[in-house]
Amino acid sequence: MINNLIRPKKISGFLFVAVIVLFSSNPVEAKKWVISPNGSDLGTGSQQNPFRTISKGAELAQPGDTVFVLAGVYREWVAPARGGMEGQPITYLGDPNEQVIIKGSEVFSGVWYPVNEHPGVYFSEIPDNFFSPSFNPFKITFSKSRGGGTQGQVFIDGIELTEAKNNDNPDHGIRTVDSVRTKKEIMLGQENSWFAENGNKIYVHLPKDFGPIEKSTVEISVRRHLFAPVRRSQNYINIKGFIFEHCANDASFPQVGAVSCRSGQHWTIENNVIRNIKTIGLDFGAEDENPWLLPDILPEDRYLVSRHEDVFTLAERRIPGRHRILNNIVSDCGQCGIAGLFSDGTVIMGNTIERCGGVVPGFESGGIKVHGLMGGTVEANLVRDNESWGIWLDCGYIGSRVTRNVVVNNKISGIFFECSNGPGLIDNNVVAYNRGDGIYAHDASGITVANNLIFGNTNFGIYMCVAGDRLVPSYYYATGLLETELSACSWERISNNVFSGNEEGAISLPYPSARAQENLTDNNLFDEKQFTPRFVQHFRNGEPNTSELATNEARNAFSKSGDAGLSGADLVLWKNDKGISMNMTQWQLATGNDKNSLTGNVSCQLDLNTFELIVYLDEKLHQMDCKPVHALNVRDFEKFSREIDKDFLSKPMGSKIVLPGAFQNFKIGNNTIKIWPVEFEYPAMP
Repeated sequence: MINNLIRPKKISGFLFVAVIVLFSSNPVEAKKWVISPNGSDLGTGSQQNPFRTISKGAELAQPGDTVFVLAGVYREWVAPARGGMEGQPITYLGDPNEQVIIKGSEVFSGVWYPVNEHPGVYFSEIPDNFFSPSFNPFKITFSKSRGGGTQGQVFIDGIELTEAKNNDNPDHGIRTVDSVRTKKEIMLGQENSWFAENGNKIYVHLPKDFGPIEKSTVEISVRRHLFAPVRRSQNYINIKGFIFEHCANDASFPQVGAVSCRSGQHWTIENNVIRNIKTIGLDFGAEDENPWLLPDILPEDRYLVSRHEDVFTLAERRIPGRHRILNNIVSDCGQCGIAGLFSDGTVIMGNTIERCGGVVPGFESGGIKVHGLMGGTVEANLVRDNESWGIWLDCGYIGSRVTRNVVVNNKISGIFFECSNGPGLIDNNVVAYNRGDGIYAHDASGITVANNLIFGNTNFGIYMCVAGDRLVPSYYYATGLLETELSACSWERISNNVFSGNEEGAISLPYPSARAQENLTDNNLFDEKQFTPRFVQHFRNGEPNTSELATNEARNAFSKSGDAGLSGADLVLWKNDKGISMNMTQWQLATGNDKNSLTGNVSCQLDLNTFELIVYLDEKLHQMDCKPVHALNVRDFEKFSREIDKDFLSKPMGSKIVLPGAFQNFKIGNNTIKIWPVEFEYPAMP
């Protein structure tokens, strides 16, 4: 069943070969532990006498072993006792072509009582012994800034009900009509919702036309982990072919994924489904800067991995990472689909991440949200319909590459780089229909944005700025550099992209300053019919009171060109004097950017159901003189250099001339192509 949900182009063959190798490469030492819902933990773990729980297999598995899990539902927290070794991973393998489900919920069979005068509303008392002695998620409440709900979850016949809560947003001082209503009152007026009173009394408001609750299956989440070691820093673990669902985990920080590498290295997590998780679906990093905040951990494992400001070498501390996260479907996670804090070299490839970030709003939420991803690769993923940022690389993206992704209909922005001096690379992505900027960066420098197709976003195609006064994390262990300067928006390179129909404009960059310097954009192709303003030079550059200087310089530049329309008091200011709005000619004159860029008849349409992309390009496509882009080596070290070697379809980039945009096979006229699923080459272990 699971392979009907996930259709890898390159991976399916590997899975077959991998299983043969696992079971035959070391037949003397490696064991296969078999798990079945009909087994017993008093058995031998053989095919004829399987164990009942995956946890029993996890207790016994040694390097090179496989824990083979037959079809069924397993309600448990799988906590591997140990990891594997290089060449001898411990593999947890769900039965191919079957559904192997690990749930963090239990079935609740107590009595439900109707609430008078409220059809479809019921309540029940959940006894304390339904939960573990130390963990009742309905008694743990998130802060207002993290959404204000609890860690609990309620499911009726497999459908997750929404926790009733008001819509205050204290980060923005917003108060709504719900502010004066209790959560119980909101639940009474909101179908498909629930509310917990004092942690044990649960109210549910069923959807309209739903059957009697006594004939339904009610599931309540009782675990904060689904697959996570108790001991940190276990290595070489493979997880393949499972469905993970229902998990009452914490809002970060700390990062507590339903599936968690717990600061380990060299995990392969592939062909799984992770869904309906309260906060984070999968975490692959160090979990938290403060080890004393980590739940469910042994005292001897409360050691520090890293902090942003720490200075150390890899010989002195161990950094987690070097994982392969491949071909998973991660959906309906309340905060993040995939998260990681400090992780070297991890590859996130071929995954679908959708509908995440709707429960825990704001910072630390998104489809993919990582900190300190050094030399990482985010490639060939579908990131869509998330209620926060799509792909967010924060506080260090040195040598990381975001490439060949489909990033559509995410709230706030599609791709977000934050707080680093780089270098970082964003290339050959399709970034479309996001509810905000297509690509956004603040306090981030050294970003190369090249050969992307960026269209239909509700703000700018690309917007970059200085947002605050904070120090750039140096990551001395990776760079060998001791950096103590304030964050900036400098050394950006924006080249060879195609822009169309971004509602606020194509590009917005800061007026030059000490913290916004040497930003260059050129050899891009823009839609000549695009909504105005097309370009904005804004004043978020880390220095106060630059608007008057910028405005005078723009007037002088336009005046010298003979542009009477904008040479005087008619200068168009953007968003209450926060920037200068310009057309293409004015942008070239005032900033010196895009001197070799062109405008043409460009239109883009993407069917979000079939993923058929139609792009029309006129003759300007072949009038472009785009050269291959080399990732900027900002700070004169080559350890994390990355090159743009292939386009969205994995076609090699030209060595002398390339086309703008993400597709090197496009021609003049209509180009029609299906862009998902994306094929990719199975990566070696980082």
